[in-house]
Amino acid sequence: MKKLFLVTVLLITTRLHALDKNGQGATRTKANSIYVFNSANIINGIVKDQITSPEGLDLEIMKKNALYQVTQEYLEISEPNLIRSVKSADKIINACKKSNEMTIELWIESKTPSEKLVNNEADNLPAGNFLQSLRIVSLADIYFKELRNFGFYQGYDMGDIYKSSIRTSGNSANLNGDLVNPFRSAKEAFTLQQLQHLFFVKDAGGTVRFYTSDETGQVSLSARSAVNFGGTFANWFESAKTVTMDTPDDSSGILTRTTDIRLSFANESSSLDDFSKSTQGGEGPQKKSRHWPWMGKIYMAAIYCQALTDNEILGSTAPKPMPVPQFNVDITKSITPSVKKAETLFNRLNGVRTAIDNPTLFQMADLMDRGQNFEAAELATKDPYYGHQFYNITVKEFATPMSTREENLGASLNDFVATIIGVTRDGIDARKLLTDNIVYAANSSKAGVPNNIIRDRLTSNRHYEALEQGRFNLADVLEKTTQKIFNGSVAVDPVETAGLLTTRAYMAAHAVAGTNRRPVEYAFRAFLCTPIEKLANSSGSDSMIGRDIDRFPGGSHTKFTQNCRACHTRLDPLRGAFSYFTFSNNQVKHSFLNNRLPANANNEDMSSGMKTGVRNADPALTQLSDKKNLDYVVTKMNHNDHVFPGGRIVIDNSYINTSSQDLWGQQYFGWRGATTGNGVQQFGTMIAQSEQFSRCMTQRVFETICKRQPASSENNYIQNIAKEFETKNYKLDYLFKRVASSPECK
Repeated sequence: MKKLFLVTVLLITTRLHALDKNGQGATRTKANSIYVFNSANIINGIVKDQITSPEGLDLEIMKKNALYQVTQEYLEISEPNLIRSVKSADKIINACKKSNEMTIELWIESKTPSEKLVNNEADNLPAGNFLQSLRIVSLADIYFKELRNFGFYQGYDMGDIYKSSIRTSGNSANLNGDLVNPFRSAKEAFTLQQLQHLFFVKDAGGTVRFYTSDETGQVSLSARSAVNFGGTFANWFESAKTVTMDTPDDSSGILTRTTDIRLSFANESSSLDDFSKSTQGGEGPQKKSRHWPWMGKIYMAAIYCQALTDNEILGSTAPKPMPVPQFNVDITKSITPSVKKAETLFNRLNGVRTAIDNPTLFQMADLMDRGQNFEAAELATKDPYYGHQFYNITVKEFATPMSTREENLGASLNDFVATIIGVTRDGIDARKLLTDNIVYAANSSKAGVPNNIIRDRLTSNRHYEALEQGRFNLADVLEKTTQKIFNGSVAVDPVETAGLLTTRAYMAAHAVAGTNRRPVEYAFRAFLCTPIEKLANSSGSDSMIGRDIDRFPGGSHTKFTQNCRACHTRLDPLRGAFSYFTFSNNQVKHSFLNNRLPANANNEDMSSGMKTGVRNADPALTQLSDKKNLDYVVTKMNHNDHVFPGGRIVIDNSYINTSSQDLWGQQYFGWRGATTGNGVQQFGTMIAQSEQFSRCMTQRVFETICKRQPASSENNYIQNIAKEFETKNYKLDYLFKRVASSPECK
């Protein structure tokens, strides 16, 4: 039964740059068809096409007695139905075949999980199979379901996702146009029972872009896939063609019919005669049902036969391409040796080459002739065309290897790297990188990227990957904020933070599984330039080594003393700083904030909780008189307690720096301040206050800028620059420019 309801306007804000829910916006004149599904535009079951040039392509609600509602804002489909164009969609077919481009824009709210409606694709079906995805919009024949030009669907892959199939000459795997590599969105891109503004864009080169809005209504680029839909639309099916096909689901078998390609919503174009069939089980690919109903609210839909651009969709939040430099050749200026030196300095700092006619080079050369090399370096990083690349390339190259276990220069942008870039840009004391509640993320008003705090930053790296894939100018869009932890329900303020040491990237690299020795090892490796081999001390006492380390490996105590003890005497006393942290289920967890699971729980990797305490039969339960915060210590800190029961038990987050207790450690690291304490913040402070931290940052900057490791003969140079770094309030931007402008950087 059709019903008419008046509803309150939804309070949803968006920086809209395409069409709003009423079909109004900057791209309206570019659309081939626009449909506004509300009471003003649906009369007697007919949905008017807002674009009537060259002709309108109206839609009809095919099942009039089905349950649906038409309000002042939307059409809500509550029972299987079909909304199909009243005539062949020739105007769309002809226009898109000419351009080989298309954009689908939708304002919709999906109502029901797809797995509740149909038995979706089994794992053993080929990747291109879309036979049971729910049709949101498609262009296909009214009888032969195999004759489909495109479709945009609600699908299922261990969770609801968006899918799209487009028939192209370069990527059609079978008759019905399904693709060898169809587009599939991330599960995070799909939100049930929430209004979403969606764009699916295919350009003439075959590149696909998919955009979704979050709960605030802000649209962002969710995925980009190059040449996923290669080829042209030359093989699109057209109407009024005679086709003979075998139809095994029909009693008539082989049929000859004239094609009639229609634009449809909420079901496949051929589904009208199929409403009587069940949508539950048994309607799999073998049955070839025509009935794949989508249900929910639809506000507006637009079909374009051109690929909308980032700017047209995202407006001010789109990536800002830098203007192409055009330098006038001044024949009165000579390319002097100073200009060539300025060019070298420019390239070092910005990571890109510039034309020799760039006026910045001549200004830098003048400064260098006056002995103002540092000032010349500053000028290079402020170049109007390439200065931003100092952050996008050079500082990123400095930071990225420190953010991964593999020290991979090609790793994706993440919160660790973004924070170093932001601190460098803002001139913040670099020691705060290891001590403060600080992290950098994109300002949502400047970058159209996924920005949900939980989905995109705390339980995935989607936010930062999108920034990188979108080629945003990081220096322009990053802003300082505070860290959060997902407690299983909401994002909450952390109990303890230590800058980079508590970022998601660092914890994902080093606090996953294991025994939390790796966060200590890599803190020394990344920030003190000291690998474990150099940190090791074979003369240290083994009284602080954990119970999981065998004192008689292979029956030999000598093997332990020669191969094991040296590293563990350094790492084990320090790892307690991280004893309340772990990383599992794609997120950082802290035992004061996340649900504490029993030590014998087996679902930590699939839960927002974390294993804490010790196993039920652990001797520590009876041997320890002072258990302190043992129930908050993550279980992995004390696992394998049977290997050497007499070893150290971690009962809280205290730590001891044994390298401060010997002469080598004191001289090499130059510890300044407390070398014992509690928690990761005090641990980070200890690292950041050491002399070796300054030397290490100087060494890493030297390697990044000068493209080589400093020679042993340059130790004094590194130490002197490190001292300057400290006098300049530990500003990394100063350090980059100082090293780049020094004669040693050749």
